[in-house]
Amino acid sequence: MPNIQDIYRIFLECPQVNGGLVFDEGTFIGVLFKKDIELLLNEKDNFIIDKIVFIPTSKLEEFLFTDIPKSRTKIPYFSHSGEVLGTIFYQEFVSEFFPEDFITRLSLLDIFQNYEHPLFIVNRFKTLLYNNKAASELFPENIYGKKIGEILNPFDIYFNEKKMFISRGNQTWQLLIARSIDEHFFYNIYQFLKA
Repeated sequence: MPNIQDIYRIFLECPQVNGGLVFDEGTFIGVLFKKDIELLLNEKDNFIIDKIVFIPTSKLEEFLFTDIPKSRTKIPYFSHSGEVLGTIFYQEFVSEFFPEDFITRLSLLDIFQNYEHPLFIVNRFKTLLYNNKAASELFPENIYGKKIGEILNPFDIYFNEKKMFISRGNQTWQLLIARSIDEHFFYNIYQFLKA
């Protein structure tokens, strides 16, 4: 059972929000509102799952924030069982729910576009934000906004001498995953190198 005090405490660290995001295995399922947690503080039975409210993506900002969000605005996020998973900054929120708005802000995309190896940029929630031209040739179907696990599913993945390899048909690549964290954003870069 989740600790209501821990959930409430994380809300105190995020004064610019009315609620936190709830995910089930990386998929957004709703919002947990601070006011509902305040009501549960003194109750014996704390059924968090009953308090999760689904809000359409188009209405999230309207209900989630107390004021106009800034890049430093922190948003709590939870598992569907009420476990506190942490906080994200506003840019990460935008990257998950409005990736088309977010990707236009990245200044390095021109450098990556003509890079010879397939390359993907994926956010904290494993959602594909960007793929270069070489990746588009490897995946001609539209993969934008999909989860990286879904994209890699058709590949065989194996390890050899602490290196990760993926293969499909008679093609094999070494898969390099680099983590990048700037002041307000966390993302991974997946790069396929011909093996």
